[in-house]
Amino acid sequence: MERHDGNVRFIRIKSRDSCNALRLKKRNLTVDVRRQRLEEVVKKLKASKLNFNHFSSSGQDGVLQKEAACTLVNLALGTEEHCMEVCKQAGVYLILHLGNSNPELQDPCAWCIGNLCGYNRDVCLLLASQGLEEVFVKALSSHAPHVLQSAAYALTQYLTTLWHKIRPMAEAPVVRRLVNALSATGGLPEVGWCLFALSAVEDVCHLLVDQGIIATAFNVLEKLVNEEASPGVVEDLNLKPRLEPALRRALAAHFTLNLPEDPELTFSGVL
Repeated sequence: MERHDGNVRFIRIKSRDSCNALRLKKRNLTVDVRRQRLEEVVKKLKASKLNFNHFSSSGQDGVLQKEAACTLVNLALGTEEHCMEVCKQAGVYLILHLGNSNPELQDPCAWCIGNLCGYNRDVCLLLASQGLEEVFVKALSSHAPHVLQSAAYALTQYLTTLWHKIRPMAEAPVVRRLVNALSATGGLPEVGWCLFALSAVEDVCHLLVDQGIIATAFNVLEKLVNEEASPGVVEDLNLKPRLEPALRRALAAHFTLNLPEDPELTFSGVL
């Protein structure tokens, strides 16, 4: 059994690392494009501080605050020094606006936080000290799909930088909101990546199952397959009744100690 647990842990870590490497490569390509003339932009913003003043003032017009937040989104793709500068001056306001009820401002604030957190450990720790973790739960309760998307992106960046935070943050309310978001949005990739990051911790896998990840994932998969099927070719692609019981038995085999061999535990003939 110890050998089996070791193999499962190895697969999880290998999958996590390979996916992180791909995400990091894509992010670096974006950063390289946006970093052009970034030093010049930073100097101009430091000289005027116009955008920061618009963003931090609660009395300013919401449109100006959104534009300022979008400027910070791009600055957060700079070097770690740039990210720390943004975090020190605007981190509290980013978190404040992420936790408010204005989706048009929550969205760029969440993207900015996600960019700030990307592999910048010190920035993540500073944002945590400013109250970021508590606000994540509220942002994931939003009914706006674009806010759920950006909040999940930010949480993924935060957790993949501070892996030791996964277990403390993966409480039932957060997991339940992410599972609900996966269902409500029809399977947004950012929400799926966030759930995948949580699944890298074995204890959290049990919680994911308890919160209905299996049924939700199959509902999304079934919807995607049905949407892609050509009309008239396949009359019924209802995968859930055929696949879900088999997957549940497979999970039971992984999570139950000393489980006797089950001759029916197979995926052959399921499809």
